[in-house]
Amino acid sequence: GDRYKGQAYCYSQLVQVFSNTHKGQKDDKLKFRTEGLLQAGKLLGFFSPGNAKGLMNKAHIEVFGQTVEERKNHKEQVKKYLTDDDSDFFNIPAYERLKESAR
Repeated sequence: GDRYKGQAYCYSQLVQVFSNTHKGQKDDKLKFRTEGLLQAGKLLGFFSPGNAKGLMNKAHIEVFGQTVEERKNHKEQVKKYLTDDDSDFFNIPAYERLKESAR
């Protein structure tokens, strides 16, 4: 029904937002609109806050291959490496570094 259509639409918007981020083309307008959409969806009872988080993670996994949480932790790890001691970062195997810079 409509509830499912609403979720599907939100999902497609999320995938779009994450794809843009992934390509390095941040689109704040789309991002804010999508956040508003999720907010409205929760208020109108299309889905619970948990569903919203689930949708977001599903879309995030589709684009980045990991959950929002995992990606955040990974980025923090890399940042930590860079601030702690640059040499540590270069001890990461090259393919791992390449994978990260491709994100």
